[in-house]
Amino acid sequence: MILGIFIIIFGLVLLLRNLGLITLPISFWSLFSPLFLIVIGIYVIMAVKKGKEYWDQAIKKFIKGKKNH
Repeated sequence: MILGIFIIIFGLVLLLRNLGLITLPISFWSLFSPLFLIVIGIYVIMAVKKGKEYWDQAIKKFIKGKKNH
């Protein structure tokens, strides 16, 4: 969801820049590249954390299922 919102905002900024409604005093890529890396990093950290939670739940269910038999 975060990545989707970021892409929408990025698209709006590019659209407004192409229409001439905003001007950026610096190269847009020099502004965008660090933000892009930060957002991707946050997304990866969140995905790994959520994946670990699912993995732990699956292991607990597997172990609990074996003890009941």
